[in-house]
Formats: sequence, structure tokens, C-alpha cells
Amino acid sequence: MRKAKIAILVIVLVIAAFVAVKAIVEANRPLVEAPKGTVPIDNKVDTSGFSHLVVDEAGVLSAETKQSALIYNANWAALDNRVLAVVTVQSTDDAEADAWQWFSRLSMGENDALLLVEAGGNKDCVLVAKGKYEKDLATLHYGYMDRMTYMPLRDGDFDAAVLEVYGQMHYFYGYDEEAYWRSEVRGGIIALIIFAAVNIPILIHLIGEKIDGRRFKRWYEDFGITDPTLVPWKTLFFWHRVGSRWYESRINGAWVDYDAAVRTGRRSVNMVMGRRIGYRNRPNRKRDW
Repeated sequence: MRKAKIAILVIVLVIAAFVAVKAIVEANRPLVEAPKGTVPIDNKVDTSGFSHLVVDEAGVLSAETKQSALIYNANWAALDNRVLAVVTVQSTDDAEADAWQWFSRLSMGENDALLLVEAGGNKDCVLVAKGKYEKDLATLHYGYMDRMTYMPLRDGDFDAAVLEVYGQMHYFYGYDEEAYWRSEVRGGIIALIIFAAVNIPILIHLIGEKIDGRRFKRWYEDFGITDPTLVPWKTLFFWHRVGSRWYESRINGAWVDYDAAVRTGRRSVNMVMGRRIGYRNRPNRKRDW
């Protein structure tokens, strides 16, 4: 019963530690995380001059997705003076023609691009671009954009589809080896924290049992059998202190692994008692021959 309670306590502590670590990680996680190995994203950049680049006529984008698009654009404008607008409509007869109309309506530049998302009807999207974006997109395999957005659009997850496009477009701004290793190190640190939160309580418990178990055995042999108050038991781990269940179970003899002499003596007494009981209860049987 005691071991079961300890196991439950350890499990509760591990779960609490895991939840706490996860909450800390989530609280410190930026809204926009650059794909691993790409140029870092500044999440604190001023986005006030880019609000016109997100037009959600169909009302299918979340506030987080809209803000993420603005953060991407503010960073891209600073890096290479080009942006990617996103427009959602309920339906369209000609997606590409409407995309170019929105391109003109939003006064996009000669190196910019625009993503038009059809929320109803075919649930499709089209990406039109000029200048640098057009050259970059030409390097992609045919149908690449469709493969990126097909599953999210089919499932009606327009946020995922839009963020997938923005994330992939960020690769155009170059590979950053330093950013890649920072991401790897951060992931390793998080994994190490979770590993430590799960295993350190268990390790401390096992070490405590081993060390205090041996120390208690020596103390009991020297003082515990005769007079435990002569030299009081001093533990290294507070949960093994005098008055704890751990201490009481051992001082009262429930734990028989601390003194070989006492253990041998009890076994001898049990054997004698067993013989006596067996002799008294043995029925008188007469031989048949």
C-alpha cells in the first residue's frame, strides 16, 4: 500500500512538472516561428503599415493568422522590399483574373505577390506574382503550390493553408545555418527539461531508498534494537525522518531486511512453532499392517 502511494505521488509530480514545462514553453513561444534553417523572424516588428495586405472577405481567417501574415510581410519588406498579400473570397468565376484585379486594387509593387483563397465552391487558391517573386516561384516544381494547400483546403482549414504558403515562401529569403543550430539547441534543451522533470524525482527516490536503507541498517544494529533514543536516527532525505511512515515501518519491524540476526531469529521461532502446531494437530493413524 505504501509503495502504491509513493508511486502515485511520483506520477502526480511528474505530470505536474510536465504541465508546468509545457505551459512555460507555450507562453514563451512566438506567434510566428521561422522554418528551421531560415532567416529569423522578428515578432516585435511594427506591422501597422501592412494591414491592407490582409483582406478576409470570406471571414475564414483567425486573428492569429492575420497577425502572422502581417509579421511575415513586415519582415520581408525589411529584408528584400517585397510582400505577399492574402485575399479570401467566398466564390469566384475566374480565380486568376480576380487575383490580378486585387493585385491592382491593393497597389502591389513590381516585386510583390498575392494569394487569393476561394473559401466556398471549389475551395481553391491561386498565387500571382511579379518580379523577384515570379522568378522564385518559377524554380518550384509544377503543382507545388497545389500540393501544399490541397489537404488544408479540402478540410476547410484555411488558416493552415495560408500559413503553409507563408512559411514556404519564407525559404526564398535564404538559408541561415546559425538559425538552424539555434533551433536544434532550443529543441534539445526543451527535451532535456522534460526528461529531467520526468526522471529526476524517480532517481532521487531510488537513491534515497538505497542510501538511507543502508544507513538505517547500521543505525538499527548499533542503537535501534537497544535504545533508539540514545542516538536518534538522522536521515539524509526528509521523507525518511523520525515519525514518517518509512521510519515507522522499519522501527516496528515491518521491514525485515535491516538485521540479519533478527531475521534469522524470527525464522527459527517460526520453525519451532510450526513443528509444535504440526505435532499437536497430527491425527493418530494406525497402520494397516
